[in-house]
Amino acid sequence: MRGDNLRYLSESERAALEEFIARLREHYADEVVHVILFGSKVRGGFDEESGLGLLVVVKSNDWRFHQQVGDLAVEPMIEYDMVLSILTMGEKHFEKIKCIRTSLYRNLQAEGIELWTRVRDYLGEARRFVARVEEYLKAEGLG
Repeated sequence: MRGDNLRYLSESERAALEEFIARLREHYADEVVHVILFGSKVRGGFDEESGLGLLVVVKSNDWRFHQQVGDLAVEPMIEYDMVLSILTMGEKHFEKIKCIRTSLYRNLQAEGIELWTRVRDYLGEARRFVARVEEYLKAEGLG
């Protein structure tokens, strides 16, 4: 994904993106894996009717949760009078489209701007694993 600036975005579009991402962080920070801006506003081939395309990759594959993520865009869209087209996808599905290199994934690679990437917490994962092992050993009378 490209790391280009957001030169084609107006001030109100930037503000709407900032508000949407702030809402994501407030409500679902532990669930969001990536937020990627893509589409005509990134390529430069947009018109006055163009909205902002966003892919939000989350841990969950539950469509109800995906709907809740998309619902967070409603207030910024109303406040800034613009369209945020939110595509929410589970991490497993994202990995699948990455492996088979779908046209969506190729477009994201070519033009996508990563707005937020969750940094994997290896230390936290290791601590949780050690705690589970200790719990198991204790339950088995070995610890």
